Amino acid sequence: MKIFEKIKSNKKRSGLIISIAIIVIGVIPLIFLTFWADPEHPYTIEQTTLTSGDGTKIIALVYIPLQASGNHPGVVVGHGGNGNKNHMQGLSIDLVKRGFTVVTIDFRGHGSSEGYRAESSKLDLDMIAAIEYLEDLGNINKIGLVGHSMGGGTAYRVVESDPDRIDAMVAIGALQSDVHTNVLLAVGRFEQGATEIRALATLSAITGQDNMETGVLYGNFSEKTACKVVVGNSEHLFEPQDYTIVYETVQWFELAFNGEEAIDVVATVFYFQFSYVITLFGVVALFFVLIVYLSYYIFKKDYVYPEKDILKDTSILKLIIYYLICASLIGFIVFLFLSDFFTSIIPISSSGETFSFILGNSIGIIIIYYLSTLRNERLSLKNIQVNFKEMCSPNYSRSILFGIIAALLGATFITAISHWSTFTSILTVREIGTVLAFSLIHFPFLLIKEFYFRTIQGHLKTPNKVKEYSQMTVIGIFIDNILFVPVMLLQWGGSGLALSLTVLILFSMIQQVLVTWVYMYSGRNILGSTIFLCIFYSWMTVNFFSFGVN
Repeated sequence: MKIFEKIKSNKKRSGLIISIAIIVIGVIPLIFLTFWADPEHPYTIEQTTLTSGDGTKIIALVYIPLQASGNHPGVVVGHGGNGNKNHMQGLSIDLVKRGFTVVTIDFRGHGSSEGYRAESSKLDLDMIAAIEYLEDLGNINKIGLVGHSMGGGTAYRVVESDPDRIDAMVAIGALQSDVHTNVLLAVGRFEQGATEIRALATLSAITGQDNMETGVLYGNFSEKTACKVVVGNSEHLFEPQDYTIVYETVQWFELAFNGEEAIDVVATVFYFQFSYVITLFGVVALFFVLIVYLSYYIFKKDYVYPEKDILKDTSILKLIIYYLICASLIGFIVFLFLSDFFTSIIPISSSGETFSFILGNSIGIIIIYYLSTLRNERLSLKNIQVNFKEMCSPNYSRSILFGIIAALLGATFITAISHWSTFTSILTVREIGTVLAFSLIHFPFLLIKEFYFRTIQGHLKTPNKVKEYSQMTVIGIFIDNILFVPVMLLQWGGSGLALSLTVLILFSMIQQVLVTWVYMYSGRNILGSTIFLCIFYSWMTVNFFSFGVN
């Protein structure tokens, strides 16, 4: 027995060492690619506060090339909806390496800036504040704009209001034919809305010509009629990190500002993102190991199954089928018809869509439970609390503590590697309050969902924890998304619904990967995993969705 315990302990130590090693392997190049991406063209990154035209405080990162002497160009970078300034950092770094001063902003209601996204008509003021900042430096002789999605639409409007002020712009995942400066239209090959076909049609409308081609320059820069379409290898969310798009963006400004393409452009954004992914993988691995340590510390015992097999007369296959034809379907119907309603009353953009699906999902689960069990046994819905109690009663106080600590660990780890490099993730007082409120609102509905998912897991009965975890994670991802995937694909290229579903699917996958592991080490109590899911889910919502709705 002691030998067995020693082997297990060694496995934990090995997992701890390996996960820390992965983090180090990822974070060292990530640090260098953030602050010293090109030693031959050094730069500094400073945070500053801008004041928008209506007094709203806008937080920005200023990338200053240290070798730029005298007058030189400047570029203002604006992120997409629900993004933030750090989301555009890889692109901003590749621009500052070329000797351009770059100002990358958090639009109002996003990142660390004040205000609400509902003030979308005032986003122009935020970008103009960054332009004025460059002009006030006194050594900026030309100005360019980069905007992704929402930021691209803002850039179009800013140029339209004062075309003489801007020398060139790059619109990433945003199309408009009425443009008054040199414009590069950049889209991803797997773009959900601003597709390659639409980009070429927009280019045709700009030039008044037919048979447009990607990668071909039309017009000329001196007359501000230059325009071009480039296509990367990503979808909408990840276009600002697409190597081809970043490379073409840098070359566009080289042409606009210096009159020719540069032959020594080396875009490091791919290596930047790759290092971040490695670091994130290491952090998740470390989280998994620490969850095991935390479980042994709090529960003082090993692996346990629930004492009773809930819904024992129903097979796993039936549970999966019931979920697909009832819970997923009702969740999707509520998502379609009530998401706009919830979005109008919940002060976080797009959170109404996720909440509407969770609500419909819970209603569907209760219906399944009634049809599969209570109806057959001629029992009332009140009896559902009996089975809930059985899955919540063992070690409930320690499970609640475990869920809270696990959620704080996950959020802290991701914040530690992301806040300075990839996305703004340190919560403000307003955001902390929102996370707590969202956790309370979501708790009853996510508890119902956890009850059903762990009922399925209880039917697996495999003595191998890794096998059980893998099976349940695959089942969870499958039944959560199998209805969304075909709808998303059918809407791809023609509707914003495809983008919304992409976000929901990514959220679902992240949740299933983490929460199943937490449940297995939380004393097999759904209170622990539900509390973890509520806090972590709400933290992700506040981080990735902006305040206020359009």
